[in-house]
Amino acid sequence: MWEIFNFIVMWNGNYIFRSFTKKLLIYFFVIGVFSVDSVIFNCSFSNTDWGYPVGVAYTCQPTAVFADNTSLEHVQGNHIIGKSNVDVTALKVQNQNLPQILIGIEKFFPNLIVLEWTNTGLTWFSAEDLLPFPKLRYISVGYNLLTTVSDNLFQNATQLEYLSFTNNKLTNVGTKTFSNLNKLSRLWFFNNVCFSGGATNRAAVID
Repeated sequence: MWEIFNFIVMWNGNYIFRSFTKKLLIYFFVIGVFSVDSVIFNCSFSNTDWGYPVGVAYTCQPTAVFADNTSLEHVQGNHIIGKSNVDVTALKVQNQNLPQILIGIEKFFPNLIVLEWTNTGLTWFSAEDLLPFPKLRYISVGYNLLTTVSDNLFQNATQLEYLSFTNNKLTNVGTKTFSNLNKLSRLWFFNNVCFSGGATNRAAVID
């Protein structure tokens, strides 16, 4: 057995060396192009039923690479035939080490109506994060470490109908946070520090 193995290595040694070298060059190319300041999304694409108010939406559920950083620099994964990044209307980020909403998502997914960012260690969520996505109807940032919801948080997301802050550490919610969200009819704040509850209609949201 060892004689056969040694013969194969000697016979194909040059090929093996060149193949190994090629893989190393590709690796270092990727590291160089997508530096340690970037994040890569490896997406699983599917048509996912989000229920109310969205229904079925073409969704990217990513695994993040280099996930200790702040900027999305590349998206990869196999699309459903006939689909591309511009067809993605839902981004489902779960169980990743991403403590803030990444910069540059809109370069790849400009048509989002659903943003889920759950169990990522999210500590901060601002109006600037939502500025590139004026069509958002559904946001879920549950199971994170958020402590504050500012008055102006949703000034750039006035089409919201569904919003969840369930299982965070909220101690402060602005008194005018939801005043411009005329379509909001589902609001969940269960298991937070300041209060725990929800609203299932527009009147309850206003109250």
